[in-house]
Amino acid sequence: MNDPDQLLPGKCVVCFTRGNLQHYAGHFSWLNASICKACDARQAEPLSLVVLWAAARGGPDACDADASSWVSYCAPDYIGWPEIRALYPDQIGAMLDIVEAELGAEFADRFRDPVKIIKQ
Repeated sequence: MNDPDQLLPGKCVVCFTRGNLQHYAGHFSWLNASICKACDARQAEPLSLVVLWAAARGGPDACDADASSWVSYCAPDYIGWPEIRALYPDQIGAMLDIVEAELGAEFADRFRDPVKIIKQ
């Protein structure tokens, strides 16, 4: 078992900075990654995972109660749920374009309906 206070090499899964890293222990506990102490102190979550999590649950409207206090990082600063919601359509659209290119439209289309609802 790893020592939780052990500093790790690599990049922070939230803000992508190097150094001063420890094991990530946020909402996505299954994620085996590193987080910097600044992001950990703010309890920040990886933006891409927050967006995918919201998409899998029907879009940001379906997640307001659960995610209202969530924080992520979008250069140059930390952002809260209202800003994450505002970024959602562009973020999920770009991510699903990559998913479609790699895995096919039928897989990406499972998440596209929430995107259409948000963009209307």
